[in-house]
Amino acid sequence: MTGAGREGVAAHCPGRLISSGADIPLERGSRLRVCISSVGETLDSEVDDEFGMCEYFIIVDPDTMEYEAVLNEASHSPTGTGAMAAQAVVDLEVDVVLTGFVGPHAKRILSDAGIRIVQGFEGTVRGALERFTRREREAGRLG
Repeated sequence: MTGAGREGVAAHCPGRLISSGADIPLERGSRLRVCISSVGETLDSEVDDEFGMCEYFIIVDPDTMEYEAVLNEASHSPTGTGAMAAQAVVDLEVDVVLTGFVGPHAKRILSDAGIRIVQGFEGTVRGALERFTRREREAGRLG
């Protein structure tokens, strides 16, 4: 799925990670739950470049690599997809969202819920998760 032609998508920078909420501490007393926007149902699926329009949310525990694929029911809605998708992810009780791009309405909902957002991911879901966890460990935010 490509975001070409969608309003606001041109503002995202492929290959450059942009983090919102980097100051939000990641709780290590419990399992970290990472949500990755995806075009498919597996870790080998591609990261979707637009959060609200993705087909699936892949919810992963980066310590065990156990995951579940959750259908994004908002993806086919004619309006408000970002906000609906964000609320669905809030309800999934995740800690971090990895994606290509998050629009302003979804970003506000996720941030208000204390969910950290990291944009600019591309490639596979597995690769995005590996890049994120490596970067977090190097920064001392993950054990």
